[in-house]
Amino acid sequence: MEGLFIHKIDPANAADDPKGNVWNWNQPNRFAVTVLERKAGVKFGGHYHIGTDPSKNPEKIFVAKGKVKAVFQKHDGYREEVTLEQGQEVIIAAHIRHVFLALEDCILIEFRVSWYNRDSSDTHPLVMEV
Repeated sequence: MEGLFIHKIDPANAADDPKGNVWNWNQPNRFAVTVLERKAGVKFGGHYHIGTDPSKNPEKIFVAKGKVKAVFQKHDGYREEVTLEQGQEVIIAAHIRHVFLALEDCILIEFRVSWYNRDSSDTHPLVMEV
């Protein structure tokens, strides 16, 4: 039909990724939305960002479905644990360490002001308990 376009977006990660699927929905204006599907019991995150990627300074995540346990930690050791639920947004400043545990099957949406670049992801892994 004229004026209608349907396009399949393939997952951006490996099909056998045990954490679940990730889709990057890139827009021509360089904005993007990353959709993360996580199964109950899956731990993900365990990193921080220094802010070189403008989409991570701050990082903005919306819980579209499910519940997620989140642990945030500053460099001085101050630590906070929260449960994020459907309909909540979390905004994470650069240098805040964070790790998540899906308490239920969940869908998270991350708004990006730039397209994801695997070679320059501004993701700095570390070991964090959840």
